[in-house]
Amino acid sequence: MEKCMEFPLEDLEITALAYGGDAVARRKSGKVCFLPGVLPGEKVRVSIREEKKNYSYGTALEILEKSPRRILPECTLECPSCPYRMMDYPFELEWKERQLREFAARLKKMEVETILPPVGAAERTQWRNKVSFHLSKGELCYVARDNVTLLPVKDCLLAKKEIREFLREGSFRSRLERGAETVTFRVTEKDGVSFFTDKTRREKVLTETLGPFGEFRVGMRSFFQINPVMARRLAEEFLLFAEETSPKEILELYCGCGPFSILAAEKFHIPCSGIELDPSAIAHAKENASLHGVEKYCSFHAGDAGEAMKIFRRGKSCGAGTLLVADPPRTGLAPDVRSMVLDSGAENILYISCGPASLMRDLDFLAEKYRAEKMLLLDLFPSTAHWESLTLLRRR
Repeated sequence: MEKCMEFPLEDLEITALAYGGDAVARRKSGKVCFLPGVLPGEKVRVSIREEKKNYSYGTALEILEKSPRRILPECTLECPSCPYRMMDYPFELEWKERQLREFAARLKKMEVETILPPVGAAERTQWRNKVSFHLSKGELCYVARDNVTLLPVKDCLLAKKEIREFLREGSFRSRLERGAETVTFRVTEKDGVSFFTDKTRREKVLTETLGPFGEFRVGMRSFFQINPVMARRLAEEFLLFAEETSPKEILELYCGCGPFSILAAEKFHIPCSGIELDPSAIAHAKENASLHGVEKYCSFHAGDAGEAMKIFRRGKSCGAGTLLVADPPRTGLAPDVRSMVLDSGAENILYISCGPASLMRDLDFLAEKYRAEKMLLLDLFPSTAHWESLTLLRRR
């Protein structure tokens, strides 16, 4: 790696935003340059800080021509969590939609027939009901762009108001376990603010509220969508997508504490089965089915998605009218799970994704037997580089 002082300054025009939040420009040499903190349409004076074989990383030293879409960010902390905080929200949503379309255009074996207009966030700040920090000498910190430096944090505008007030009050500091390296704060309507560190042994059970869909019990370390308002919208869109398939049965992979299966059972009164690796999440899924009065429709199974699906199906193909729902982590479907989904016999697949690169990889794999009828972006993570999407696949 060469030091940026060995490179002359260059004036570049920003042409795009890459997934992840970096702006994109092309140097006179033809090499693409990625740099943070600037917007498409801006002209900037850049210092090259890192050279790769096919691209560069730069730092904008001066904005020569500002974009009319630039705004003064409320937060001045130089952390990589909110790369879009300096642009107006419609511009952010426009670029997220462009990025989704660019990902879809790279599909080799499948074409998405319809990409629906994106669903924007209801709130751009104070939406996170869960936030994690590193601890350094008792101080809360985020990790800087170099993935090494720790940046002290006094406040985070993405966190829900209750968490921000809890951080300012500060009494939690005396309750942090000695030697703890991370701390996570989580708030729910029913439980208020809770926190735990990597040294915490107890497992507290929380109650999440999903708008009019009611309450769901979940372990404080277990997954639940961190944007309550947009999680409700995701649930609404899930049910609308599912309804279009007229399902007679639902099989859900990576079901967590069971909200999608339970909501489907409530609406359609059909058998709904969920598979999840976390045994405690499965225990809560069974409890939630009972709380919602749909335990006679729901069954939940703990285990690796591939193995549990094999045991659960007992080698049989899914019946006619089966909707297979997959909501995997950002890494997408594991190879064995992809193969099982392809050969499952499911009439329709509803793929819920927070990782567009892994989603497109999986869609290309499934193209042998399925077509992508439609896709919808929901911005569950405003100001950040991420989003959620729903893709409906129909058997060919």
